[in-house]
Amino acid sequence: MVVGDIQKITATLSPDLPVIFYNSTAEPLASDAYCDGATIKTSQMWVGREGWVPCVVVELGQGF
Repeated sequence: MVVGDIQKITATLSPDLPVIFYNSTAEPLASDAYCDGATIKTSQMWVGREGWVPCVVVELGQGF
């Protein structure tokens, strides 16, 4: 993933859109770990009384 990937997605969406960071590895990340972003995509999440709302999901790669 490169910075241009996130810019393409966020340029067309609301600035207050939730961004969810997803750790796809089985290992927990330390609080001071850095990660590469593996993928970014638009998605939806369930919010209580509102139902499905748009969001952005960033899948994290290996920590370093």
